[in-house]
Amino acid sequence: MPRITVAMPVYNDSLYLQESINSILKQRFNDFTLLIIDDGSTDNSPSIISKYNDKRIKIIHHNKNMGRSIARNTALATADSEYLAWMDADDIAKADRLQKQIMFLDEHPQISICGGYVLRFNEGTGIAKHPCHPERIAAQTIFQPAILNPTAMMRLADLRKISLQYDAGFSRAEDFVFWIQAFLYYNLKGANLNTILCNYREFNRKTTFFWHSLAIQKYIAPWLNIDMSPEEIAIHAGLSNPQRAQFIQQYGFEAILSWLDRLYIHFKQSHFAYTPAVNTILQEYAERIIASSANPITALNVYKKTALSHTHKPVFLYFRTLARMGKKILNHLA
Repeated sequence: MPRITVAMPVYNDSLYLQESINSILKQRFNDFTLLIIDDGSTDNSPSIISKYNDKRIKIIHHNKNMGRSIARNTALATADSEYLAWMDADDIAKADRLQKQIMFLDEHPQISICGGYVLRFNEGTGIAKHPCHPERIAAQTIFQPAILNPTAMMRLADLRKISLQYDAGFSRAEDFVFWIQAFLYYNLKGANLNTILCNYREFNRKTTFFWHSLAIQKYIAPWLNIDMSPEEIAIHAGLSNPQRAQFIQQYGFEAILSWLDRLYIHFKQSHFAYTPAVNTILQEYAERIIASSANPITALNVYKKTALSHTHKPVFLYFRTLARMGKKILNHLA
């Protein structure tokens, strides 16, 4: 039995598939099975896969396209190994990815899920970093994914103990829902390595916001035990949107800061274990909203009337907000 199953769902990925497969087959750690789930591809992906003659490759064919969640659940049910590592069919793994992750998980048995940084390309640039520590990962999951799926390696025994699967009702954001269940509902521990594990081919899809909002409505709101209006759901989903000026224009900084304040009060009253980490995230969102507002001074005065602002040390609030404004100006000039 190999130590790792690298699971790669494939659906019409012929443009990038060979490069992705090769990046796994060239890993420095080679005690793995590459489990390819062909989810009813209608392009020449099956032909590309069939050309490989490597005993480490195992292929499962779906007779028709069943969707990303079902393909991932097929891998979860089929994998026969200690660990399962996800690999998207359009990304490129660094040669030492598996080696670094299995070393970390072997040394940290309390961690169930391990991810890492990625280098974005295609429709994105720069390094995407996520929190490294379990408490901050759980806190960030309340707002957005804290682990990128194509960097994830997981202990299969921990997942099977709680029968954790992907929600078949989500054709997008299925990974976000999975992390919500893993870290919030079942309290599994996650970690990210502070190193780049893969080159991440980013696509800016218009449907992402819809599925992100649905995940918040279906999973986050019930877990928080808080009533959320449609506008509050949209604001919560938009907090992680890098297009903050457009976000503020649509909902207004008053409504956004009011929602952050309501969340702060709710967490303070509910005594969640990672409330301090959540408060830090709320403060960071407030800084970004103020810095991105058309009139930051007015936004700052509105924020100073909230309960959340009273936890915000003035020196941090002013200097970090100014730093974010400066970064925005530099990006605009560039």
